Amino acid sequence: MTIEPEIRKQGNIYFLTEAPELLHTIKREILSLSDGYNTSKMYNLLRATHTLKGSASNLGLEVIQEVAHTLESIFNLLYHHSEIVVDSNLRELLLQAHKCLHLILVLEITNSNINYDKYIQKTRLILGQLPNKLTGYTKNNFSRFPSLKLDFDSVKFIWETCVGQCLERIYQAIKTEKDIAEFRDFLRSQAEILMAVGKSCDFPGFSAIARTTIVALEANPSQVLEIAEIALADFERGRQAILADDTPCEPYRDRTRGGQPSLALQEFTKRVTSDTYPRGEMLETPQHSSRSPLANILNGFPQMVEKLGKTYGKVVKLKLTGTEVLVDPGIAQKLYDPLLQLILNALAHGIELPQVRLNQGKPSTGLIEICAYNQEKLLIIEVRDDGQGLDLKTIRYQAGKMNLIPESYLNEQSLNEQSLLEVLFAPGFSTATTVSHICGRGMGLDIVRSELLALNGSVTVQSIPQKGTTFLLKVPENQPCTILR
Repeated sequence: MTIEPEIRKQGNIYFLTEAPELLHTIKREILSLSDGYNTSKMYNLLRATHTLKGSASNLGLEVIQEVAHTLESIFNLLYHHSEIVVDSNLRELLLQAHKCLHLILVLEITNSNINYDKYIQKTRLILGQLPNKLTGYTKNNFSRFPSLKLDFDSVKFIWETCVGQCLERIYQAIKTEKDIAEFRDFLRSQAEILMAVGKSCDFPGFSAIARTTIVALEANPSQVLEIAEIALADFERGRQAILADDTPCEPYRDRTRGGQPSLALQEFTKRVTSDTYPRGEMLETPQHSSRSPLANILNGFPQMVEKLGKTYGKVVKLKLTGTEVLVDPGIAQKLYDPLLQLILNALAHGIELPQVRLNQGKPSTGLIEICAYNQEKLLIIEVRDDGQGLDLKTIRYQAGKMNLIPESYLNEQSLNEQSLLEVLFAPGFSTATTVSHICGRGMGLDIVRSELLALNGSVTVQSIPQKGTTFLLKVPENQPCTILR
């Protein structure tokens, strides 16, 4: 369950930003199931777990990937079978599964120095009960377990142990760190982790301390030691406020915000913003903000592709071109998921098994390429593979089965190829015959299209049988873009 340091560094900021939001979506929609069946609620659950699974896979977070995949399977059944009744017992099991997912996610991202196999086992036992609630729609081959809940206060455990260890690492670094640049990078990474934990636990004040620390480091990079000492004191006050006993006489208890950034810490932010503190959860990025190379989001993908390829019996190489292209950080953040989904799509649907490739006169190693470049005022990204290409006959059949095209088009060629390929981006559309950890839900390309539209961009696809498939992404370069903090 250990994450490679380089992969953690490259994918960290995107996962830490995204994961708490996805957890909130999952919890909110589970709680809303008491209001009755709603297709959009089920789809939101399915999409959130699918996205979390893919992001966890890219970082090698196997247990998070496993739990998210299991929950995705449950939500997929609920999405397709509105006749299944979500009673209070099933809803409670789903909430317990969410709590387990939250705990394991925090344990992973904080790199906690504890053995948490027992928490993983509890999660598996709780999830093991869920399929039995859906007998008749799942294979009834799961062991039956008694009703289970986490037998401890998971929030208290997170703040005592996981956050406590993070703060101890900062304290030790203050005492021993000599290299300013390394210390600054370390403190920023810890602040990003603590901000994610605060957001996932609904403590906006604690997240604000972390966010202010990051802004302070950007404003005054040479004063990292002073910032670290003040931030550590703010973090510890916030942690103690969360852990304080629930008594009327406790003056420092703060179970709604988890503290707040001190005036001393806010003073260090004044060189980047005229406001003492950036308010709200969203910071607006100006059109000409500092840009970063695409390598920041791309360089973690090759190792993921190689690993997943071996898992599915394929030999695959990912080639990156144009990683030096500079992009607004807000745009880069929103491109992470679409690019991840397209890579997984190529790996699952495009690249053939080695022997199949050899029989077709291809090299046994499949190739996926990401090529980025600027064209006029657009950022262009091509994602292509040299696999089997798209099966238009299968797409046409599946589209008809899902009522995505008129029945009259099923046995004729009157629907042109480009119009037919548009079906690939429809919610829930998939040609996969089986569901795996990376495909089969029909979620991936829908996520790609919706994220590109949010950037005022576009995505198109071209394919040649037995030669491969290319997805072309176009995004306007100069646009205000919101960064989640």
